[in-house]
Amino acid sequence: MSEPYDPYVPRAGSSNGGTGQPGQGNAKTAAIQAQIDDTVGIMRENITKVAERGERLDSLQDKTDNLAVSAQGFRRGANRVRKNMWWKDMKSSSSSSLSPSSRPRKTSNFRSPQLIPLPNSSHTHPSDPLMQSHRRASRELPYIPSPPRPT
Repeated sequence: MSEPYDPYVPRAGSSNGGTGQPGQGNAKTAAIQAQIDDTVGIMRENITKVAERGERLDSLQDKTDNLAVSAQGFRRGANRVRKNMWWKDMKSSSSSSLSPSSRPRKTSNFRSPQLIPLPNSSHTHPSDPLMQSHRRASRELPYIPSPPRPT
């Protein structure tokens, strides 16, 4: 039985591959094989780079998840501190409102406009006529400017 035909392997007894020109077939085959080898090498490098990129993306995803968890914990802690400080402020302001000597002094001569007191009513919807008249009267009060500041 004969061997299977392979164009890249020269036949026994034929040095030029049967082309009739000595050595030219092997040179073309070798050049094509070199190009194929270069292409295969480049593709292997690309596959390696893609795998490394995937690993970096996975690492970045893990870091992002950790950062999100940390941010959520920070937000909870900040809210807890804010609420504690609010309570602390309310406690101190309620204790200071009991003693008249600890009230802050008025430092400005600015007189704020006086609002007309809202009548005691269970209807406080914005479309209520009493509310509308109260708003209208509040807008009609004269503006009292603050005194000029010394320069």
